[in-house]
Amino acid sequence: MIDVRKNIVIFLNEQFSKNEVRQIDLANYLGVPKSNVYHWTKGLNSPDINYIPRIAQFFGVSALQLMGLDNLEEITVEERTIIESYRNSSPEAKGIIKRILDIK
Repeated sequence: MIDVRKNIVIFLNEQFSKNEVRQIDLANYLGVPKSNVYHWTKGLNSPDINYIPRIAQFFGVSALQLMGLDNLEEITVEERTIIESYRNSSPEAKGIIKRILDIK
């Protein structure tokens, strides 16, 4: 299972160590206390979802890269076919599929 919080911690720490930016720079950019950024880098809490696009923009990456979700090519051809078929299904068929899979 993908641990987004852990991925954000890793990403932020890598960025702060390899770039010439500091935690205070990101905090000022976002308009949050430096302690917030510090807590994010330690995994004590995570940035509010509303900050994710702005943090990604600050570092020049996508939100998916920031959260470690940019490498989802692990989906098999069969899974892609199922997803495409679901997307093209009627609302009734989608309802049946959701009931079968017990998805609310």
